[in-house]
Amino acid sequence: TIAGANLVSASVTVTNVSLAGTMAELVSVNSSEIVVRATAATAGRGDVTIYLDSGAVLSSYLAWRYLEPFVVTEVRPSSGQLGTYITISGSRLLSGGSAISLATVGDVNVLEVNSTANNKLVMRAGNSSFLGLVDVNFEMDTGALVSIPQSFEFVSPGVIDSATPSSGQLGTVVTLRGTSLLGHGSSVSTPAFSGTLANITSQNDTIVTAVIQEGPAQTGVVELLSDTGALIRFSPWTALETGVVESVFPTSGQDGTLVTIAGQRLLGGSAQLLSCTLASVPALFVSQNDTLVVVRASASFATVG
Repeated sequence: TIAGANLVSASVTVTNVSLAGTMAELVSVNSSEIVVRATAATAGRGDVTIYLDSGAVLSSYLAWRYLEPFVVTEVRPSSGQLGTYITISGSRLLSGGSAISLATVGDVNVLEVNSTANNKLVMRAGNSSFLGLVDVNFEMDTGALVSIPQSFEFVSPGVIDSATPSSGQLGTVVTLRGTSLLGHGSSVSTPAFSGTLANITSQNDTIVTAVIQEGPAQTGVVELLSDTGALIRFSPWTALETGVVESVFPTSGQDGTLVTIAGQRLLGGSAQLLSCTLASVPALFVSQNDTLVVVRASASFATVG
């Protein structure tokens, strides 16, 4: 941006602007401000020169310095999908700026820019329908443009084909099946089921098994977050309200005693209960439904639990 007074008038217009001897691209012109975009040039300092159609020339001595161009030493990883964190290493990456105003991987805006420094930039890939090598581009707050051609490859994203069961509550074991479930990484770091977190018990590229933690009852999306940042989504999945035991009668007994357990959602969203213990001793099921479970106590030493 070149600021001044009476730079142009109704009868005089700007034809060209040079920065340190190199012609710049005109962006906008008015009487008090001229905005240009610098083009490629050798590093060095020189005059800013404004050429008018009247033949007049306005100049500011040594007012512009071309910086050394940025250098990229590595883009890692070289491939990924939606959500993948891309780390760009090098020098002078900010190209004289202090922040990134726009970043794209291919023709898709990044989800976020996570770190900006002259020697390292971290950004998160957006969702691309194109598979293959693409450019990584970013524009600085100064307007400087940085392009790293053919530096990242969008590969086929991970896909969740099924979630079994399709609903559950605290403690439900859910099995996810699909392809590339690790998001082209080595592990899934955080799974969420309709906003409720889960603890992973086993995982590989085709099967992930997790135990649901406690969370709000709602229908939403299953989301796997890979250690690469890759996101894999599946819907719908329903988080159920946690079951509640309201009463146990009688509260004591011996081998053969029938015990009635009353409450709400006792089956926990499943078709049947697989086990029940009384003071840590397995009991035998007599009948069961969502509000009433009857079991027969087994033989045990006298104990409280």
